[in-house]
Amino acid sequence: MQASQKGQIGITVVTFWYVAKSETAASKRAASKSLDFIFGWFAHPVTFGEYPKTMRSATALKDSTRIRYHYQHLQYLSKAIKEGVKVKGYFAWALLDVYEWDSGYTVRFGFTYIDYKNNMKRYLKHSAYWFKMFLLK
Repeated sequence: MQASQKGQIGITVVTFWYVAKSETAASKRAASKSLDFIFGWFAHPVTFGEYPKTMRSATALKDSTRIRYHYQHLQYLSKAIKEGVKVKGYFAWALLDVYEWDSGYTVRFGFTYIDYKNNMKRYLKHSAYWFKMFLLK
C-alpha cells in the first residue's frame, strides 16, 4: 500500500524536554537522564533496538526510595497498633525482582536484584539488608 500511495511511515513521540538547571556536571547528567527516561524510552528502541544505557544501568542495588517507603509505612502501622488496630501481618511486595510494565520494564521491584544477563544471579538490594535489620530489632 505504501508503494502505491507513495507515502511514508513515521512515528510521533509526545514528550517533555529537559535542560540542565545549571552548568554543573550533576545538573547536566540529571537533564540527560530525564530525557532518556521520558523521550528515550520510546525513541531509543525504535532507533537503536534497545532502551538507553542510563535506563538499563540504573543503580539497582541502591534503593533508598524503597527503604523510605517501608520505613514510613511501618511507622504508621506501628502507630495504628498502639492505637488499638489489630494487625495480623505485613507483606512486603515483592520479594523478588519484578518489572513494572507501565514503566517500559525499566522499574524493578523487590528486595532481590536478578541479573538476567549473568545466569540469573541474585543480589540483595540495600532494602533487603535494611529490612533484615528492622526485623532483628
